[in-house]
Amino acid sequence: MAIKAKEALGIQAEEQLIVLADKGYHTGKELQKCHEAEIETLVSEKKHAHDKKDERFQKKNFAYNAETDTYTCPEKKVLTIERTEYEPHMESNKASLQAKIPLYKKRQSIVEHPFGTIKRQRNMTHTI
Repeated sequence: MAIKAKEALGIQAEEQLIVLADKGYHTGKELQKCHEAEIETLVSEKKHAHDKKDERFQKKNFAYNAETDTYTCPEKKVLTIERTEYEPHMESNKASLQAKIPLYKKRQSIVEHPFGTIKRQRNMTHTI
């Protein structure tokens, strides 16, 4: 969708475009497409059910070493874990999002409220 928006707005390849999107667009494939089109992404990560389990095994606690393509766990043991081709794009998005949290919060305050109002008025728990 961001690529089509860039084309519709007539934004040239060398011009910067920052896209703020809903968690539903946080997929490696979508992030990769945007980055290849020189579009900076600010997309919040989806929450996963396993995130609430034992925190010791969450990815955030493992340090990645690009030179050796390994992770180091909290116990300082080196592990070889296969990364997806989209991992660099997901990491880039995360860094951009963390650097521009006020901008993303502004998006939430503008965009999320109308959807919440519509859902509440229609007595819905989710939108299609």
